[in-house]
Amino acid sequence: MKKSTFFSAVGLLVAGFLIAVCISMVRPNLIDLGPAPKSDIVAASEGERKGMFDDLVAAPSTKKSAPLAFDEDPVEYVKEMQRSTLRGLKGVNILVLGVGEEMAQYGITQQQIQIDVELRLRQAGIKIFPSNELSSLSDRGYLKVWAHIGKYPYSNLFPIYIRAELLQAVWLDRDLLTGCSAVTWCTQPGGAILPLNYLGQFREEVAGHISEFINDYLAANPKD
Repeated sequence: MKKSTFFSAVGLLVAGFLIAVCISMVRPNLIDLGPAPKSDIVAASEGERKGMFDDLVAAPSTKKSAPLAFDEDPVEYVKEMQRSTLRGLKGVNILVLGVGEEMAQYGITQQQIQIDVELRLRQAGIKIFPSNELSSLSDRGYLKVWAHIGKYPYSNLFPIYIRAELLQAVWLDRDLLTGCSAVTWCTQPGGAILPLNYLGQFREEVAGHISEFINDYLAANPKD
């Protein structure tokens, strides 16, 4: 009985090892994006930051966010709260991440996605700040587009992950001298596995996330 139990245990260990090997063989060849980006603490002296908020302290906004009602859809409430953070935004900087050089052989490049994003925003009348152009922290955002695409080895399958998020400079309500950049608006992350003949859908999926930003921006900033 003990001998049978011993061989059963050995069999389980061998089976576990074989499963681990199989998983490692089919692991998708995703692009290493490196460590998660850290929030950039606003680089300004205490005097400069104090001056930025003199008007805010002297004349605080009278429009407060209404508390969430029990019968209100929490998803729609969050969307409306995110949309309201776009009010008064003058433009954005853009950063596209996640498209590796190896995808060029399939007609997809990071520069191509960057151009797609910028074109859609310009067509909607949203100003794009060059990456080397400084502007007031209070009137622009930092639109980061995660357009991640990789390839499963020994196959023509491509896992994708897409998400757009806007970072803005924010300050603590309890301490207006303490600020950092934080995500104030984002899309619901989307993922899928595309076959080779459907790779064109990747750009369409990215465009859908950008359209969501454009719609919310225009709703928060209606033209006169």
